Amino acid sequence: MTVSLLVQTVVLLTAVDLVQGAPQVVCVFGGSCLLPCSFQPKSNTVLHWVKKNGKDVNVHSYYEDQDQPKYQDPLYKGRTSLFPDQISGGNASLRLARVDLQDQGTYLCYARGDSPDKYITLTVRAPVGTVDIMLVNDTVTCKSGGIYPRPELTWSISPRPATALQNTTVVHEDDQGLYDISGSLRTVYTESVYSCSVQNEHGARTATMRQNPPQVDCVFGGSCLLPCSFQPKSNTVLHWVKKNGKDVNVHSYYYDQDQPKYQDPLYKGRTSLFPDQISGGNASLRLARVDLQDQGTYMCYARGNSPDKYVTLTVRAPVGTVDIMLVNDTVTCKSGGIYPRPELTWSISPHPATALQNTTEVHEDDQGLYDVSGSLRTVYTESVYSCSVQNEHGARTATMRQNRKYFNIYGNRQKCKSKV
Repeated sequence: MTVSLLVQTVVLLTAVDLVQGAPQVVCVFGGSCLLPCSFQPKSNTVLHWVKKNGKDVNVHSYYEDQDQPKYQDPLYKGRTSLFPDQISGGNASLRLARVDLQDQGTYLCYARGDSPDKYITLTVRAPVGTVDIMLVNDTVTCKSGGIYPRPELTWSISPRPATALQNTTVVHEDDQGLYDISGSLRTVYTESVYSCSVQNEHGARTATMRQNPPQVDCVFGGSCLLPCSFQPKSNTVLHWVKKNGKDVNVHSYYYDQDQPKYQDPLYKGRTSLFPDQISGGNASLRLARVDLQDQGTYMCYARGNSPDKYVTLTVRAPVGTVDIMLVNDTVTCKSGGIYPRPELTWSISPHPATALQNTTEVHEDDQGLYDVSGSLRTVYTESVYSCSVQNEHGARTATMRQNRKYFNIYGNRQKCKSKV
């Protein structure tokens, strides 16, 4: 091997080592990034930033005390800048705007008369941003986009395992080289928390959704329908069960008939199916004389049908009649048989009610319903007193007008009228 060839080989190996050991700058896609470089300043400064990409690509040049954009590669036009007021102090750092995936690679910072040349490796990331999760029918979907490097999507379900559920994941690369990812998971659990995590080597984001059973709002003392449908098969077996710590048998149907002997006493004579519609897949339950004890989550089970169906029953007793009356100088207001717990408020027109002395009492009866009563001492005449009783399900208002009193100086009523 000749001396000349040996020198060339050493120089080539040195250059390769420099590139491989170059410090790394991680830049965010679409943002700005700083490629640091310093040099020993001399007169007639000449600076070049070159991307080592197979063939050299001119990124930015500076000499004769000014930038030289005419030699710049079109990919970098309008996106690079130095710090001209700091060049004389030896700062040749390059600011790169609107960072793109094509910008990834190794860059050479060359300053004439300075040794050695400086190398730096630029990598780009597009972090995971918003992760959207939603429920459509019986499928949870999750998606995120504009990510680099390629992401992964994982599921978790609390308090149950996600591994046994059927799920699909699709990853798509857009025309900018960024990745969109979407996943879907068929749900079979109710009262569960579904979490979807999208991650790559730079981090992760998680979205969470709680799947609650559909809710049926029932009126105290009335009848209520708990819906359920199933795929009918021969030898139909249906069970309605209340999930209340331990399971409570609400209604059972098999051998083509109801099975009341297994029914919990609380539901005796209060439940019924639609027997003429069972063959068509209707397992809905009608519950009569609804009581506060009926509140909770119910499971509808049909043999051979999956998943089981759940529904949450809540009970309300709306505000009914509100009575208002005047006794001596006190206005009283009351209403009863209400659930959930009500509140009572006053208003007086055209005066404020806040300054008046008032009391409110709420009493719970043996059925769990609430009675509410309030009293307000009157000091205004020719006023309209309004009493409102409300809870989260609505309000009722009663109104009373107090007119002027008739009296003489001895306290006996007479035909003329005066203000009190």
